[in-house]
Amino acid sequence: VPLDEIIEQVAAREKVVSSYTGRRLAIPHARLPGLTQPLVVLARLSAPMPAPVRDESIMLLLILLTPSNAPRIHQILLSHIAGIFSSEFLEDRLCRVSSSTELHKTICTAEQIVLA
Repeated sequence: VPLDEIIEQVAAREKVVSSYTGRRLAIPHARLPGLTQPLVVLARLSAPMPAPVRDESIMLLLILLTPSNAPRIHQILLSHIAGIFSSEFLEDRLCRVSSSTELHKTICTAEQIVLA
C-alpha cells in the first residue's frame, strides 16, 4: 500500500474524530484496501504535538492499519491496544525505553498486567 494512501486514510479518519486516548498517546488507525495483514507502528515523537485536550500533548503514536475486508480484526486489535495502553505502568516506561528490545519487553509486561 503506498505511503500517501496510508497518510490520506489515517488523516481522513482523524478529521472525523481524534484518536487521542489520553496519557500522551494517540492511536490513529485506518482500514486499507490492498493490505493483507494488520500492521502496528509505535512512534515516540522527538517533540510533543498538541492534543485536542487543553494542557495536554501527544508524545506517542501507535498507528494501527488493517485490511479493509477485516473490520472485526480491526475492532479486536484496537480494543486490545487501548486496554494495554491505558496502564500507568506502560505510560511511564514508554517514554524512557532506549531500544526496540526494551520496548518489546515493556509492552509484553504491560499486556500481562492488564490481562491478569
